[in-house]
Amino acid sequence: MRVELDSLGISTVSASQSDQVHEVDLVLIEPKQLGQDVAALRRGFDDTHPGVPVVVMGDAGLESAISAMRAGAADYVEPTTTALELSSITRRLISERAIVSSLSGSPRSSGHGSELVGNSPKARELRERVLQLASSDVTVLISGETGTGKELVANLLHRNGSGKAGPFVVVGCSTIPASLAESELFGHVKGAFSGALTAHLGLVRAAHEGTLFLDDVGSLSLDLQAKLLRVLQQRSVRPIGATQEVPTDFRLLASTTVPLLDLVKRGVFREDLYYRLAVVEIAVPSLRDREHDALLLAELFLQEASVHLGKTVRSISTAAARALLAYRWPGNVRELKNAIEYAVTVAAFDHLSESDLPEAIQARRSSSGEARAEDPRWSAVERQHIEAVLRSVDGNRARAARLLGIDRRTLHRKLDRLSIDVPPRARPGVLPGDSHTK
Repeated sequence: MRVELDSLGISTVSASQSDQVHEVDLVLIEPKQLGQDVAALRRGFDDTHPGVPVVVMGDAGLESAISAMRAGAADYVEPTTTALELSSITRRLISERAIVSSLSGSPRSSGHGSELVGNSPKARELRERVLQLASSDVTVLISGETGTGKELVANLLHRNGSGKAGPFVVVGCSTIPASLAESELFGHVKGAFSGALTAHLGLVRAAHEGTLFLDDVGSLSLDLQAKLLRVLQQRSVRPIGATQEVPTDFRLLASTTVPLLDLVKRGVFREDLYYRLAVVEIAVPSLRDREHDALLLAELFLQEASVHLGKTVRSISTAAARALLAYRWPGNVRELKNAIEYAVTVAAFDHLSESDLPEAIQARRSSSGEARAEDPRWSAVERQHIEAVLRSVDGNRARAARLLGIDRRTLHRKLDRLSIDVPPRARPGVLPGDSHTK
């Protein structure tokens, strides 16, 4: 089956044709017609087109939809779905994939873009918000705690704006020495002051026809705030020692870890500049507010660290997963990435155990892990985690148990308790019942 939506500018490719196409954005399947289950089809697509979203079309019914989503489907639609509805679904999925891949170069890469990966409502809201502003050149104020990925969001907005061919200039407002701040921002001419042996362009002019990102903008002094406001109003800058203004054109993005309105009330931030910056606001959620995204991100960072460090650490044990979810992550995604890199460095086996994690994470687990274990939400996460490990080893129970850091008997109890059914995938010349697949 191939569904053509030419009038809407969308073409979806069936499972039987996907291997004939070099570039695939989305795959639409009907498992019953193909005589295979969704999990098997999903594995096949991962081999040829990793990261491509798969939409399952099947009979109406909640159980069928849940089963498809558990098997890795990006969405589930009924045969009565209209072309317009299908268009909306496909555009959303393709756009969400583009958000991650536009910075990482690969939808499954855990490098740039990983902060936006996640299944939690907060992560989805963030992606949708970025999508809304991706092609706009509006000024955006990005707020959030340290380590949440504010610079990543700014970089993504730049790369999808009209000035993407221009420079992306990051100004660390809290790191510029006060004595050099004006010169660093606005530049100076030769001989403007003692030691000015050459002219300096300045970061504002360096962002011409590109994007200027003011990181931690709330740390700017009131004097610099006034001069920055004038640059924004006049769309020109006068270097120190110069007699004429130099026109400049750039998109402005800014970030803050402290609500700027609070700084305005305290009299340390100009109200008029605040309204210049906060034309549109994006709030980047903390990792502790993103439900179980920490485990998904940890698995991505695990892949990256294993390659970078040249180790064969393939999975995270159940005990380590519980510890990661129990921890509060005050340093957010940045702290999580550092913790996983440390754990991979010290890991002695092909899986991360709880003892491999930094002591602070182990300590949190010991004080709150049991309460977390009784949380009914953990069952859903544990099911997804075990299913992902089973799929990664083609259903081999012995290998899955080893990667999870548990014995086979415990694994079988968990499979029964969580109603997990990932059948072993036979290799060529090996029957499903052969002992090699068990």
